[in-house]
Amino acid sequence: MKKTVITVAAIFVVAAAGYAGYLYFGAGTQAATWASACGFEGCDYRGNVNLKPGDPYPPTCPKCNRQGVLPLAKCPKCGNMQVLDELRRTLPGQEKLPEHTACKNCGGPIRHGD
Repeated sequence: MKKTVITVAAIFVVAAAGYAGYLYFGAGTQAATWASACGFEGCDYRGNVNLKPGDPYPPTCPKCNRQGVLPLAKCPKCGNMQVLDELRRTLPGQEKLPEHTACKNCGGPIRHGD
């Protein structure tokens, strides 16, 4: 009898802890927020994007209404923030961009993950 009570109590504690963790970590609905800009030439949108699981990627630009909002990368030399050309090349009509990104401020290379 005592062993059964301890087993049931342990199962209850584990289930309650699992449910609390599920609620604490957002139940899969937490948004990722990142500094971003529109990847299309001629659109100067910059802002923060909240992207939740299941949202389309890239998100739609609120200024030009095209699906092309991409994360910004920081130049390690001067700190300038800009969209990587490697990412912009994935957008329609942007295939002729250079393979590697040069900073628009100082000309230094910007790589993903720097």
